[in-house]
Amino acid sequence: MGLIRKTASMSTLGVVKFRSEAEKQTKLMKKQVNKPTAAAPVVIIQNAAPAAAPSAPAAGGLANATTAIATAVTAAATIHTARKAGQTADNTSRLADALAPPPPPNAPAVAAGWYPDPHGIAEQRYHDGSQWTDHVHGAAQVLPPPLPVAPAPTVAAGWYPDPHGTAEQRYHDGFKWTDQVHGAAQVLPPPLPVAPAPTVAAGWYPDPHGTAEQRYHDGSQWTEHLNGAAPVLPAASALPALPAAPLQ
Repeated sequence: MGLIRKTASMSTLGVVKFRSEAEKQTKLMKKQVNKPTAAAPVVIIQNAAPAAAPSAPAAGGLANATTAIATAVTAAATIHTARKAGQTADNTSRLADALAPPPPPNAPAVAAGWYPDPHGIAEQRYHDGSQWTDHVHGAAQVLPPPLPVAPAPTVAAGWYPDPHGTAEQRYHDGFKWTDQVHGAAQVLPPPLPVAPAPTVAAGWYPDPHGTAEQRYHDGSQWTEHLNGAAPVLPAASALPALPAAPLQ
């Protein structure tokens, strides 16, 4: 029985103890006693042998012990295999990390080279892979100015009476008058002369020419209409002569 336990202990790397309780007590007693002569250990062992001898186990107890030992051996072997596998995996991972090449530097966002200048100063500008540089190439492309935006029409396009009076109608394109005309211009009569306002009231007045007593004035001028005979003045020869002044 002791041999079986010792074999199980060696197979399980110490998980199953091969010494019984009696054997443990015997070993403890040996440590407490000083070393005697060469024959003394034999006596002690012989004296302790009856106490340390275990009783013979029954047949059922031996089978149970054998089963327990086999189970313990299997468990110990499984634990030992798992530990070895874990150590092997850990060592393999560490070795792989040590032998792995260093990671490459961060790749540039774009490849270095010449690209159309985003600032519009030149035709091309050099990008070093991380930023734009001051190296330029070619003249900047001159773009034509943008086309003016046509204003919204002020009136609907169509034919309207010619505001210039050169035709009956003139075409308006919605923005301005065009040269397209239609029909002859309407000829209007010349305007009537405006009569001047009279300076005096129309009526009979003494004839300023002295040919009649009165002459008719129409408010703007003298007419030939007369009224009454002109007064007859005496002749100058019929008048008496004035006496001469006396001499002094």
